[in-house]
Amino acid sequence: MIVALILLLLWATPLSGQVPPPPFIGGYDCVIRDEATASVEAGILLIGELGCTSCHAPSSKDNPWLRPRQAPRLDSVAQRIDPFHLVDFIGDPASTHAGTVMPEMLSHLKELDRQVAVRRLVAYLVDRSKTSWQRSVPDRVAIEEGERLYHQVGCVSCHEPLGAAATAPAHSNRLTGRVEHWSQPQLTRFLRDPHSSRPSGRMPSLGLSHREADAIAHFLLRETRIAA
Repeated sequence: MIVALILLLLWATPLSGQVPPPPFIGGYDCVIRDEATASVEAGILLIGELGCTSCHAPSSKDNPWLRPRQAPRLDSVAQRIDPFHLVDFIGDPASTHAGTVMPEMLSHLKELDRQVAVRRLVAYLVDRSKTSWQRSVPDRVAIEEGERLYHQVGCVSCHEPLGAAATAPAHSNRLTGRVEHWSQPQLTRFLRDPHSSRPSGRMPSLGLSHREADAIAHFLLRETRIAA
């Protein structure tokens, strides 16, 4: 438990000294976090999920047990997610997405150099996308159906319940502040086939029909507004 906690704190603490929420690791936060004793298994899980082996070679003893998380596929990320939001996220991942496992890779740069690097990275990602990101107004009928499905098909096993009377559990992969920046058609596509962009399978396929995925996407984007 102590080893696991140290790993989380090291990963989450930025150079500024401000401590954002630690990364959310489903298998750890929902199952292991509250155990009273230290666990080798918990440490191995976190080493794989936090990407430690991307820089550090595991020992031959631990290697058979490690299942490193694969990187998300970014070829079309700028048509899935608002490029302006990508600027914020790449520049300060932990503050932009509470619970993200994305490390702060550019903190060693001076502020102006960091801003230039972030914008160049986003420009590259936009250039690799076949179409541009677009915002659309959600359908009110679909929102009602999507709210029902969101709370029935398994979403709340990992994500917080949503709605006026909903109370988030102590440990959940929070969607608030994250999902709002998606394109509605791309979010529908992701809900139907999450492994196409996140091959590790931490987000499982729920076997949704197009109509079901579309309704949930409308519900998750229910606060979307377009200026007249």
